[in-house]
Amino acid sequence: MRTLQLELDTLDPEAVDPTPDAEGLRLIVRAPRWQLDEQHSDPESARQRLRELASYRERAGNVVPLSAYSALPFEPDRHDGGRAPDIVGAWDRLGRRFNGDFAAALDDIGLLDRAIVLRQGADAGLYYAFIGDGHSRRFGRQWVRRSLGRRHDAAGQHDEAYSDWCAPFYASAVAGDEPRRHFVDAVIASLHPGAPGVRVNYDRLLLPTSLADGNPALLVVSEVRPGLLPIR
Repeated sequence: MRTLQLELDTLDPEAVDPTPDAEGLRLIVRAPRWQLDEQHSDPESARQRLRELASYRERAGNVVPLSAYSALPFEPDRHDGGRAPDIVGAWDRLGRRFNGDFAAALDDIGLLDRAIVLRQGADAGLYYAFIGDGHSRRFGRQWVRRSLGRRHDAAGQHDEAYSDWCAPFYASAVAGDEPRRHFVDAVIASLHPGAPGVRVNYDRLLLPTSLADGNPALLVVSEVRPGLLPIR
């Protein structure tokens, strides 16, 4: 995969060739407070992202306004190029229960490694019951190993501010009976102390479900989608 590494301060979108190779383009742009790391298969989407970044740079302070996180609600079954509608269809078809059949369906769709299952405990808290391996690339394998069985909002999470922001979305979703979907822009703490946070866009699906023993749970599936939301 071709990789472009750029600095926001010196970025000139018209001087950069964002053409991907056969495996795509990895676009890394370092800003003062975060680093964008995205993969693009279409040169036009990469070019648009570069223009957004150049426009963002002109804003005073180069800071994320109000919050490092935003979530735009979106229809769960609306087809827009993401795979959320396929997951909703499998969830409905397979009885809204997370079991081997549903896990296999998620794997066929290509997003089992981006899934998290949170079991609801007797205290109404949500506890990690399954964490797809794709999350280890963002949070580290040690975090994945140590999180199973723990509350998702327990102290000591890799990025406590991000976990706290997610918590009310999760609590509301598990208390309902319908899927919820958001387009998310988030700056997540780096695995390396002192390094800028990583800015990522993803399509998040929240599905109230149950486990094989009937225990209530929440399935969280996050599909990373570069350029999903504009740099704000």
